[in-house]
Amino acid sequence: MVQMVGVIILALGLPQMFHSLDEGHTIDNGVMVLGYVVMRVAMIFLWLRAARQDPPRRRACQTYAVTIGVAQIGWVLLILAHTTGVVFFMWGTLLTLIELVGPIVAERGKGGTPWHAHHIAERYGLLAIITLGEGVIGTVASLSAVIGATATVLTVAVPVAVFVFALAALYTFLLPGGDPFHISLLVGTTAVLVLAVLLATIGVPMAVCLVVLMFAPLVGVVGYETIGHRHMVIALQRALAD
Repeated sequence: MVQMVGVIILALGLPQMFHSLDEGHTIDNGVMVLGYVVMRVAMIFLWLRAARQDPPRRRACQTYAVTIGVAQIGWVLLILAHTTGVVFFMWGTLLTLIELVGPIVAERGKGGTPWHAHHIAERYGLLAIITLGEGVIGTVASLSAVIGATATVLTVAVPVAVFVFALAALYTFLLPGGDPFHISLLVGTTAVLVLAVLLATIGVPMAVCLVVLMFAPLVGVVGYETIGHRHMVIALQRALAD
């Protein structure tokens, strides 16, 4: 809940930050960074709690907490510095790299943390569903600012296409060998995405186009639940045997 409050604070600070960029003045990032700090301070306490309750992995948990804390001190100093846009993004990139280095050091040099494959798959699956749904809701809510229906549909269709193709690429990388059935699912998903854009170009109402677009990920879900999961088991057994 604390992290959710941090997200709200960050979102409230975005307009004034971008306005300061447009005006060319000193970056007004105080509220935005404050929201981010709220989110990350909560994460620090979670890692410290994990360090206390899991002694064998204490060093890894403490590494996460330290790197996040160092980055947050940097963000606070960045607020006080009243920097210009170029300096802000340079230091912001450096602070982001510090946070990205933390997991590498913790997982490879400090013993790492445990994970459960089924739990990870479930979490990412639910996250994908929520993200796709919120993307559609956000698009509908922003219709008042539309320049054209086709462009609006594309703003949803393109990210969905990127997600689907990235998922297919990961599947191919983890289970090499090729699977005609999964290729057919990818083609079917692409066809639905293209259909939604074509409907928008010929003047079909926006709501109908977005509903059609929502069926694109469903092609893969139905295909996997009916037949695809058997193909995955065979491919997994083949990969393990190799």
